[in-house]
Amino acid sequence: RLTIQSDGNVGIGTTAPANKFQIGSNPAGYSGNDFIASNANGSIALHNNLGYSYLYGSQRLDLLAAGNGISILTNGNVGIGTTNPLKSLHIAKNVANGVGASLLLQNENYSTNVGAETEILLSHLTDNGAPYRFAKIHTVGTDVFGTVDRLSFGIAGSSTTYADMLTVKYNGNVGIGTTNPLYKLAVK
Repeated sequence: RLTIQSDGNVGIGTTAPANKFQIGSNPAGYSGNDFIASNANGSIALHNNLGYSYLYGSQRLDLLAAGNGISILTNGNVGIGTTNPLKSLHIAKNVANGVGASLLLQNENYSTNVGAETEILLSHLTDNGAPYRFAKIHTVGTDVFGTVDRLSFGIAGSSTTYADMLTVKYNGNVGIGTTNPLYKLAVK
């Protein structure tokens, strides 16, 4: 059933559309959207009155392209290439020969790459949302061409003071307690 109201709102499957174009019922408290499609299992809202767009699924939200995509469960787990993510981020890829699942973190700023970092933080405690005690794996740039100078592993343990503990330089030198090992193995 198609409904066109005097305010211009159009509804399919509803006689009282609260949005410009609405398919199905309107979730409680949501009106003024440019588009909304909804039923008991989920909804889609584009440019809603709160200033954002959203997709909602009551059990799982899937974004698919040719059968592959992203799934978000109600517990917050996100799956890429799997509809049943077992951890906060679960990446799966079915490849018989070659690289399976992979992750790329890239710092795009080459013009001032000296000292620029790309990192992964592992944190158990935060201070107003910022990592407080954490471990870090990071690369550090050395020149304007994006060359990686070193890969370092470090910890900010019982205090907020961070220190690199183990470093592997671009030339293969390894440092324990130093970020600039001059020998194949340097310990400080």
